[in-house]
Amino acid sequence: MSFGERFLIHPDLFPARLSGESWGDARLNLEIAGTSHAIEGLTDGQAASMAERFAGFDSGVPAKDAVRSRVFRMAPEEFRAIDTRGWNYDLDQDAGETWVRIAGMRFVARLAWRPDLEGALWTAASDVDFPGVLENYLRVLAAYGLAAAGGALLHSAGIVDDGEASLFVGVSGAGKSTFSRLSLDEGRQVLSDDLNALRPTTAGFEALAVPFAGDIRSEARTGARPLRAIVRLRQGPEHRLAELRPAAAVALLASCAPYVNRDPFRAERLMTNLASIVAGAELRELAFALRPGVWSLMGREVRA
Repeated sequence: MSFGERFLIHPDLFPARLSGESWGDARLNLEIAGTSHAIEGLTDGQAASMAERFAGFDSGVPAKDAVRSRVFRMAPEEFRAIDTRGWNYDLDQDAGETWVRIAGMRFVARLAWRPDLEGALWTAASDVDFPGVLENYLRVLAAYGLAAAGGALLHSAGIVDDGEASLFVGVSGAGKSTFSRLSLDEGRQVLSDDLNALRPTTAGFEALAVPFAGDIRSEARTGARPLRAIVRLRQGPEHRLAELRPAAAVALLASCAPYVNRDPFRAERLMTNLASIVAGAELRELAFALRPGVWSLMGREVRA
């Protein structure tokens, strides 16, 4: 199946330029993982629903270097009706040297580097459905923006302990949400049990919460936390820590870096970023049981 056929009646008519008919004149300014975003062309209802959904991440006035995104109308009849029962939702993605295009349920989007990153979203979503559509678009935009800045967006559980963040990474079903709840019960802060951002600093890397829904997430923008550890997570009969080799850690992170890890034009940059992240972090594998006490094991042993 070629790009867009799952979602679009006429995939060959995918918009070629960042232009179209805006929904309205409202705009939304967000700060996501240290980057300012200006989202234009919204209705008042769309802007209000997004401000409520991303409460605490509204940046007020955008920075001069804000990433600009414009939102345009697209006719409902351009999208296929999809029976989502038992369906694992994933986006269609296609990339070139200076662009990326995305197709999903009731929306399409294009990112372009001209030379800086900007984007456009075309959708038929109403005010009620719009927040989910825009969030799917912003996940892609944030992933590419972080990769270009030397970092990464990672499927992970981000846990803060003693002022530092550790990312617990694993395949679907590894227990990220379960481990996050155990960590909350033991007094730790959870950035998110779904997606977390890493950005480079002069001293290494920092972890930041992003406003994308997981079962557990920070309810507002939180300060950056120095990255302490990358931990491969799995469930087991007892709490146990083991070593994680750097090559295995890079491969693990690559598998958990959505969107950019499928882009052949930006894969080399992503792998360079991930190697730098791994080089500056403690690396461990953690098996955890469904009972308290895991942070007594983590403690200072991660530094050993």
